[in-house]
Amino acid sequence: MDITNLRNKLINNLTGKISEKVSEKIVGEDNRNVTEALIELTIKVKANFINNANSLSVCFPVPIEDNEHRILEYKILWREGEYHKCKIEDGLAILNFRKDYNKGDKEGCSIYFNLKNQAYKSIWAHSNPEKFLNPQKYTFLSDDTKKFLGQFKAENSREITDKISTWIFLNLRYSDIDEMKNAEWLFKNKIGNCIHYSTLFIAFCRYFEIPCRYVLGFAKYGKFEPHTWVEFYDRENSLWIPMDLSLNQKFFVDATHIPISRLEEKQVSRYFKEVNIEIPNDYDEIFKIINFGTESVVKEDAHVEISVRGKMI
Repeated sequence: MDITNLRNKLINNLTGKISEKVSEKIVGEDNRNVTEALIELTIKVKANFINNANSLSVCFPVPIEDNEHRILEYKILWREGEYHKCKIEDGLAILNFRKDYNKGDKEGCSIYFNLKNQAYKSIWAHSNPEKFLNPQKYTFLSDDTKKFLGQFKAENSREITDKISTWIFLNLRYSDIDEMKNAEWLFKNKIGNCIHYSTLFIAFCRYFEIPCRYVLGFAKYGKFEPHTWVEFYDRENSLWIPMDLSLNQKFFVDATHIPISRLEEKQVSRYFKEVNIEIPNDYDEIFKIINFGTESVVKEDAHVEISVRGKMI
């Protein structure tokens, strides 16, 4: 190798390391120091009735309570200050819309949450981690991709997930694709949004026998938006550890993250019972149905609109 080529190689290696450090520092920096937050979250639901539909049941996840996330209060407001007897059970809002409740612009229901959030580094949960281990429809990998993953081998799950998350962050380009994509497509095309970053991370982790699951919710980047991150299971310490792949937050997520579903078995069973469809064995399919909630509406002549607003207080 001549001097020129050697110099260029050294410069490229150095530039790559600097770029990696700069990227890790900049992305997510706005929120990574937010360790505690009071948040007001408003979920507004409208049931739009068409033709002869007279009623419609709506069931969807609401903020989860755990050691780091508390619901200080909530209220369900149904049309001009009238409180309606709807239920929040098993982490789900269960709303029963009747056509005669809805009057023009006043149709719909709003649920106001006053939340106290803290940044979290781990979650202890009863859920069986083995259910989040097997590859499914969206997390299946080809033999060629598995060979590529040999570079991520390490002594423990934290070292492996650290390497995987860095590779995904540096190699995927953010793109607002409004549909589910499987891990093979994402690995080949290297574009996607927070859902896709999480899908690829989950697929890679499961290859290494590391249980990993989606977390659905909201997070503040500019304004509060629907967001997806992951939690992998640290077998050494029997804890679920969060990772936000698109914001490059490793082994923690900041206090603006509001989880609404970790796909726990009880919640999933209740969700599918309320929408009256069969519980699939594929957890990726469960994720898809909950994340795109209007798919659960079985009436052809009615549909539901759900909008969310959040602010720091």
